[in-house]
Amino acid sequence: MKPPTAALCAAFALALPAPTLAQHDHRSASSGTGAASAMAQGEVRNVDKSAKTVTLKHGPLPGVGMPSMTMAFPVADPKQIGSLQPGDKVRFAAEKRGDTIVVTRIEKAP
Repeated sequence: MKPPTAALCAAFALALPAPTLAQHDHRSASSGTGAASAMAQGEVRNVDKSAKTVTLKHGPLPGVGMPSMTMAFPVADPKQIGSLQPGDKVRFAAEKRGDTIVVTRIEKAP
């Protein structure tokens, strides 16, 4: 007698955990192709060069799972915030690094 192959396969597949989008999204944030690296719109509220942070009022950042808010972000390259002033409209990219969301690119919006 042959084992019920189809039934065994189905039972095995149902026993596995369901894959999440993160497990199958092979786009890398560091390569600049992932959702986390998509440019978002924001407005500079404060620049703290000594702390290497920029405070931004921004819309949702779906690439890192953040809703609209105003918050201070550390910046990957402090040179990018050198000419920014409160009130500047900017485009920026952010990525999650551990428990921190870091601005990896920021530029004044045209």
